[in-house]
Amino acid sequence: GYQVILRLKEQASRPPLIAVTGGSLRLRMELPGMARLLGAEAAFEKPVDLKALLAEAGRLIAARKAAGQEAGAAG
Repeated sequence: GYQVILRLKEQASRPPLIAVTGGSLRLRMELPGMARLLGAEAAFEKPVDLKALLAEAGRLIAARKAAGQEAGAAG
């Protein structure tokens, strides 16, 4: 998963990245935080709260659209 984040982060045009991780307790690591540090815009721990995931996806898509519109107006 982290390799995918790093690869996609290098692309000029990509969708917002939302990571879903598991095993933080078992590995004693804060995996969602690591995903955000690597370039994910959001990260959730399993089991995922579907409403929260969908809300975050909607927020990220709206922010991306707004940024695109601002860039278009500025250019």
